Amino acid sequence: MSRSTDEAQKVQKRLVASRVWDGRQRLPLIPESKALGDAHKLRSWLQEVECGEGLASNSLTERGTPSNASELRKGPPQLCSRLVWDDFASPLEVEKLKAAMTDGMVGMFHRGAEVSIVPDEHSLGQEANMLFEALVERCRVLISRSIASPGTAPLQVVGSLMRRVQFPSEDGSLQVDLKHDTYVAHADQANVLAYEYSALLYFSTADVDFGGGRLLFADADVDREVEPMAGRLVAFTSGLENLHRVEPLAWGSRYIVGMWFGHVGVQSGTQVAANIRSSGLADFAAPMLALVALLALALELMRFVWRLVPASQQSSAPELVPESSPAPIEHPHKVVRKRAMGPVSTKK
Repeated sequence: MSRSTDEAQKVQKRLVASRVWDGRQRLPLIPESKALGDAHKLRSWLQEVECGEGLASNSLTERGTPSNASELRKGPPQLCSRLVWDDFASPLEVEKLKAAMTDGMVGMFHRGAEVSIVPDEHSLGQEANMLFEALVERCRVLISRSIASPGTAPLQVVGSLMRRVQFPSEDGSLQVDLKHDTYVAHADQANVLAYEYSALLYFSTADVDFGGGRLLFADADVDREVEPMAGRLVAFTSGLENLHRVEPLAWGSRYIVGMWFGHVGVQSGTQVAANIRSSGLADFAAPMLALVALLALALELMRFVWRLVPASQQSSAPELVPESSPAPIEHPHKVVRKRAMGPVSTKK
């Protein structure tokens, strides 16, 4: 049974109330013994976690193990986990995309401490957008091979967003909501049910580009923190098992890219009908379907009556001969406009 977004957010709210407060104990997500004294020597770290309460249809608590291991399944992950991968993006990739982000955010409205853009060719430029798309695909493949449940259907990109958080916040004419809380705890799937796997790619480094700003996973016992580093990727399943928030900034700017993945399948007829009802389209669709049915019935009735008319009366009806149509005349304004346009340039 699937939940609505409102129901999922109620579950999230209860979990936040029981796990999130100032001064809660913290532990590093990556144990000190694994960091080898230098975090930059760490290539990757994978941690399995107990899955949270199911938010979307076919959740872990409802699905169980498939009878056929080779069967392709759609839906949320069977295994829940977190992955940290250092140097996922090279220094040159970070430099180019961070510069493109900064340019794309010029003149954009701010909500509290944050400003965001949807990455595309318009906001980033052609070259940077191609680089970004390559990174997203690389991330999709990594998640598919590392934390996605075996036997699931291929992952698809569900969404992406580029964000800069800064302290102090913008307070000029571009600020539209100074009270917006950038640091609120949340689970991604509680806000968008299609999110099954989340990934955060950092373009700035804690204590170098900004103060504070650690990523905190609100586990049942303690908060587990991840230190942002330029080029570091943090990927995780999107359910309540990975309730997370960001530590407020003390200074500087924190650049990050969010990416979300899931299984987007073809909807069944029942799902389509449910979506129509929930969206309010049923109020419009039902009368239209009734009208179409009535017109079809009237047409069949006319055909039946026409068969009852004697053939002699049918032939006596005057034959309608279509008049010859004159050659089309082009509107003079169209001709003038074509002339005014001149030759078509291929330059962009």
